[in-house]
Amino acid sequence: MNDLWYSQSSIHYLILRLSASHVNMQWSRRLEEHGKDEIGNNFMTSCVLTLISNAKSLPLEPVHIARVCQHLVTTGKTDWLAESEACDIFIESPLSTTDIAKQARYILSGTAIDTVCTSIKDRRKKLLISDMDSTIIDQECIDELGDAIGLGSQISEITSALVQGEISVADAMRKRLELMKGMKHHLLESVYKERITLKTGARTLVQTMRRYGAFCFRRVYVFHTSYRRTHWVSRPLWKQVGV
Repeated sequence: MNDLWYSQSSIHYLILRLSASHVNMQWSRRLEEHGKDEIGNNFMTSCVLTLISNAKSLPLEPVHIARVCQHLVTTGKTDWLAESEACDIFIESPLSTTDIAKQARYILSGTAIDTVCTSIKDRRKKLLISDMDSTIIDQECIDELGDAIGLGSQISEITSALVQGEISVADAMRKRLELMKGMKHHLLESVYKERITLKTGARTLVQTMRRYGAFCFRRVYVFHTSYRRTHWVSRPLWKQVGV
């Protein structure tokens, strides 16, 4: 029994040793991920936390920025990318970019404000792969086509169910194409000319990335015989933004 006995001081010492080992392991991991600063300590990472919101339904306001900065204990420089919609916060932190983004989301929980954190190093991206509907353009093309033939509400309901994850992409497309079967070709040109608008900033995004050497690709869905018709509509749109 004596071999299993430890004094309180011995137990306390062992706890301290285990705690110290745990801390050292954490800092070693951070050192591997981030390296040292210029002085050789602190292991701080330079990163940018971007807050993104819907300017119409929930504008991003200075109070949101202040709340995040207060919690993260930073007074970093801010750069508004779009008024009431997106803002960059420049941060020096020992935390990983993933942890910073998670903390920011927690601070802003209930606000529907999205967060993304990236390291300043290699922040400029070299590849852009983009969808078209509600990304490069303001509309969902298939919803507009459905509305043009008097089935707008039915098509939109299917689209909404897809967005909510209630049905699969294949099922949604099958149901919508069944409803639109027999649609006249001339309606494509009519919808393109009268209903489709480029999203603000789409051309600037693509052209800026291309200027700095990025590759920009469009994502195209192929749906049997409908492909040629939809591609005929989408091709001039992609040409406008420079893809």
